[in-house]
Amino acid sequence: MIRRTLEKQILEILRIFPAVYVNGPRQAGKTTLVRELLAKEFKGKYVTFDDALERITAKNNPMTYLADCGHPLIIDGSFAF
Repeated sequence: MIRRTLEKQILEILRIFPAVYVNGPRQAGKTTLVRELLAKEFKGKYVTFDDALERITAKNNPMTYLADCGHPLIIDGSFAF
């Protein structure tokens, strides 16, 4: 993986805030970056809303979905509900 300067900033922000939003152009490495951080720094779950079942489950009952996923949680996807 190409080291990103954002990696350090994301980790610093996560020490203060419970959520971080990573935005950028397609194919810029956002997913790779957050998945690497999840594997290296946290024990958590990765889900993508590109997966229709994940998207539908989250849409139908968002509070239960989030509770069942646990934390830390990375949600990947630009799908509009």
